[in-house]
Amino acid sequence: MKKQYLTDKNIAHSYGIHVTTLLGWEKSVRLVEAEKEHKKARACASAIEMVILLLDKRQ
Repeated sequence: MKKQYLTDKNIAHSYGIHVTTLLGWEKSVRLVEAEKEHKKARACASAIEMVILLLDKRQ
């Protein structure tokens, strides 16, 4: 009985670690994607700013 409890506990423990690493991995993937999107948005914004500056100079 005690041995069965120990193996169940070990399984639960390893499963808990597995779940947390998966959640952590998913969170870090989301952060990386958000950073990529942010860089794209900044690049677009700076390109738009350059166009506006060029149009202002032409007038």
